[in-house]
Amino acid sequence: MQTLPSVEPLAGVVAAISGTQIALLALFGALLTIIMITTRNRVRTSMQAPRKTARSRWNETNDRRQALREVEDVLVELDQVARQVHGQLDTRFAKLEAVIRDADGRIAKLERLLRAAEGTPTLDVTLDEIHPDEPDPEPVMSTGPHADVYRLADAGMSGIEIAQETKKTTGEIELILALRKARSPAPV
Repeated sequence: MQTLPSVEPLAGVVAAISGTQIALLALFGALLTIIMITTRNRVRTSMQAPRKTARSRWNETNDRRQALREVEDVLVELDQVARQVHGQLDTRFAKLEAVIRDADGRIAKLERLLRAAEGTPTLDVTLDEIHPDEPDPEPVMSTGPHADVYRLADAGMSGIEIAQETKKTTGEIELILALRKARSPAPV
């Protein structure tokens, strides 16, 4: 038969423990209890939350990939539409420039015919006849129907002031001055 150890050696060990050691043991026990409680709560919540299966995660990944492909397809289509619109705008702009050149030529021809019908002396020079090897011709004073507009513009008056002075509309004055500028030879 075995005998149980006596209580006396245990009492001596307990008597040898100081107050600070007891406080430390109590603190350790409290911390251990808190850690166990928080771990138990985490395990409970993780078990209660529905787990995603591998198949559902795979489906979500495939859905994201499909959405990305669709966005890329839309971007490609937008790029193609933008190129088409840009090409159409370039074509229309070129047609518009051709129409404007044609209109400018017709206006110049009408002005020459008008001057010839009025019998006013004019010097008819077109830009196509000027060659770069030849020196620039001397400027000729205008004696046509718009000479007063040109004279006032050369004097530094604004389009509005010229319109008031000549009793013409501002739009007409601006058109006359723009045509004059378009016909004048470009500085070299």
